[in-house]
Amino acid sequence: MAVAWREFRYTALTKAFIFGAIGVPILMVGVVALGPLLKQGASTTVKGPVAIVDPSGRVAPILERLFEQEAAESGAKDPSGASSGRSDFEGGPLELTAQAVSDPSQADALIADLGQSDLLAVVRIPASAIEAPTADGPRAEIGLIVPNATPWHVTSRLERMARSAVVEARLANLGMDAARMRSLMQAPRVESQRLGRGGDLKQEVAFSRMFIPAGFMFLLWICVFTSGQYLLTTTIEEKSSRVMEVLLSAVSPMQLLTGKLLGQALVSLVMLFMYAGMAMSALAMLAMADLIQPIQYLWLVLYFVMAYFMVATMMVAVGSAVSDLREAQALVGPVMLILMIPLILWLPISNAPNGTFATVMSFIPPAIPFVMILRLASSSEPVAAWQVVMSLVAGGASVAVMLWGAARIFRVGVLMQGKPPTPRELFRWLLVR
Repeated sequence: MAVAWREFRYTALTKAFIFGAIGVPILMVGVVALGPLLKQGASTTVKGPVAIVDPSGRVAPILERLFEQEAAESGAKDPSGASSGRSDFEGGPLELTAQAVSDPSQADALIADLGQSDLLAVVRIPASAIEAPTADGPRAEIGLIVPNATPWHVTSRLERMARSAVVEARLANLGMDAARMRSLMQAPRVESQRLGRGGDLKQEVAFSRMFIPAGFMFLLWICVFTSGQYLLTTTIEEKSSRVMEVLLSAVSPMQLLTGKLLGQALVSLVMLFMYAGMAMSALAMLAMADLIQPIQYLWLVLYFVMAYFMVATMMVAVGSAVSDLREAQALVGPVMLILMIPLILWLPISNAPNGTFATVMSFIPPAIPFVMILRLASSSEPVAAWQVVMSLVAGGASVAVMLWGAARIFRVGVLMQGKPPTPRELFRWLLVR
C-alpha cells in the first residue's frame, strides 16, 4: 500500500494531472452550459449594398427579393430570431440591398471599388446564364467578387442566393411558375422522436446516438492508456536510474509490482469518474441523459477493470525488461496493432454489433473490453447474454494469465541491464522458477 500511495501521489497529485484530469472536464462542462450565451453574442448583422451586373435585367429583381427574404429569415427583422430557420453555423443576420447594373463594362470599376467603399460584393450574371443549359453545352459561370475581409458565411450565403436567382430566372424564361416548382420540389421535414424509458416522447438525435458507443470506447482507451503510459515510463526511469534497486531493498518484487498496479489503477479511476461525470452532465444539460441505460454504466466499470489490468500488465512487464522507450516500442508495437482495431472499425462494429467480425473480436484479448463496450453501448441490436458472460470469463482468465506473466517477467527483468531481451528470451523468463 505504501508503494501504491507513492505511485498515486507522484502521478495524480501534480498540477499537470489535476488540470488535465479535473480542470479540463469542468471547463468542458462549463462551455456546454455557456454555449447558448456565447452564441447570442457571436452573431453580428452584416449590412451593405451588393452590385448585381445583370445585362438581361431578369436576375437582379429576383436577387433583390431574395435579399429581403434572407433578412427576414435570418432574424434581421425579428430580433428574437424565433422565426429563423437558419443553422447556428450560418452566421449572423444579413441586411443586403441590391444595386442593379445593366452595363457589363462597369463591372471592373465596381470591383476596383471593393474594399474602398461600403460595397459588400459584386455579382456578375452573364446573359447566357438564364438560358436552359444543354447536356453537352458549356455551363454558364456566375461571378462573385468579395473583399478580402468578408466573413465566410456571407460569401456562402451570397453564392446560394445567386444560384437560386439564376435557376428561378430560367424557369420564368420557360414560362414556369418558380414558386410553385419550388414548393413541389421542397422535401418535407422529418421530426424524429424516440420513446423514452418513462414512456414520454423526446427529440431523436441520430448523430449523438451514433457517437455514444464510440464515447464509451474512447473513455476506456484514454483512461487505461494514460495510466499504462505512466507505468511504462516510470518503470523504465526507475530501472535506468537505479532507483529500482533502492526500492527492492525495502520491498519484494511482487510487492513493488502490486503497489505500482494498484496506484496507477487509482489514477485511472479518477480520470474515468471525472470524464464520465463530464459526459453525463453534458447529456443532462442537452436533455439526452436517457440515451444511456443504467446497466451500461455497470458494463463500463467491469470492462474498465479488465482493460486496465490487460494494458497495465503489458506495460509494466515491458518497462521492466528494457532500459529506454525506444526498446519498449518495439515490444509493445505488435499488441498495439490489435488494440487499434476497435478504434479503426468502431463504426462498423457499432452498426452491426452481432456481426461475425464483432463477435469473434469479443473473445480475442486484449481487444475484448474495447469491442464489448462498443457492442453493449450500441442501440441497434442487443447482445446475447451468453456472449457477455463468455467475454467476462475469457477476459478474466486473460487478466489472470497476463498478471502471472507480468509477475514472472518483472521478477527477472527488473534488475537486468544492457541488451534488451528478444521475444524468445521473454518466453524463457516466463518458465524461470
